[in-house]
Amino acid sequence: MNIVLPERYQCPLCLELLASPVQLPCCQKHLCLGCFDRSIAITSTTCAFCRNRIIGFARRKSNKIDEALSREIQEKIQGFHEFTFEEEKIAPIDNIPAKPGELQAYYEECKQKRDMALQAQENEALEKTLAFLENDPEYNSSTKSFEIQQDTPKLYSIFSSPTPKKQLQRPRFTQKKSRAKPKPSHFSLKLWTCSSCTYLNKTNLKTCNMSVILSCISP
Repeated sequence: MNIVLPERYQCPLCLELLASPVQLPCCQKHLCLGCFDRSIAITSTTCAFCRNRIIGFARRKSNKIDEALSREIQEKIQGFHEFTFEEEKIAPIDNIPAKPGELQAYYEECKQKRDMALQAQENEALEKTLAFLENDPEYNSSTKSFEIQQDTPKLYSIFSSPTPKKQLQRPRFTQKKSRAKPKPSHFSLKLWTCSSCTYLNKTNLKTCNMSVILSCISP
């Protein structure tokens, strides 16, 4: 035969029927004793649900098991070999679409509140630090000695001789070297043979180079 049991009889970790139920002192949830020991070994003496420290309860070796709930469960399942748990009833959620820009405005509002809270915390911490330093004799003595060290160079600077001014150096003018004008790319010499003296000339002139001697002119 099958029986439907309340959801509170179900362990939220192993999702089975509670065996040796243990009620957590922080969030009042019930766990199996074995599940409780495993969760403590993993989470280091903190609740697996609300993260509160339960180190004192975890170290207790007796009176952990909820005997009343254990007897109640045994009485309910007596004579039944199969059982199920009631499904959790969740209230329907109305899906209302947000207006244009509504989420952005909500985000900016939350961000502004968060920034203001952080700024207030920083100001409070700064005030406490300043108040602590003002009452600290060691800090006050070190501050005074630092101020004296800063004022000492100023006193010496009054009686010290003025520093000589640096002489201005006149700029040196250097004459730029003139570069030879490049020859045009199309310029070339002409080879021609004199018809009178058969001398090979390499020039664009029509006068033979041997004209001084032979007085010959190219054609």
